[in-house]
Amino acid sequence: MTVRAAAETLVDRAAARGMRGRTLTIDECKRLTIALPVYPIWLLDLLSVVPLCGLELGWREFEPELDDDGVAWVRVSDAEGILWETLEGYPGLGILPAGYVNFGGDAGGGGDPYFVPVDEGDDPPLYQVYHDAGTVAESILTEGRKLVSSKLSEFFRVAVL
Repeated sequence: MTVRAAAETLVDRAAARGMRGRTLTIDECKRLTIALPVYPIWLLDLLSVVPLCGLELGWREFEPELDDDGVAWVRVSDAEGILWETLEGYPGLGILPAGYVNFGGDAGGGGDPYFVPVDEGDDPPLYQVYHDAGTVAESILTEGRKLVSSKLSEFFRVAVL
């Protein structure tokens, strides 16, 4: 299943539960391409066609415990979130030179945003990157990230709503 097909199926599942995201506007797409030329065209296209921005999606971070369901939550970023997390905040500033751009924020309030690598095709892995992992790409990527899904399409397919 392609990333777009998986995203469209996810949006349909979300709509059935009364959840709705939005797409990037033309102006937001222009801002992203000007400010962040490395942002992948396929991801820009996806976010401008499939209403993912603002959706809160869960993933199994750990096995459930008595007082915790083990689900972590990501809120898919809009242009403002993408630009801030990638160009102004850490860990984004630290890992941008290594080819990582923001995909989402930590909807659970922990402050650890989500990133995708730009050089791993149009169905890359999704990582949660710890906000306190440092400022240098090498150390952030070796010690400060957690693989959420080996493919973005798989993340969309199994996301908790």
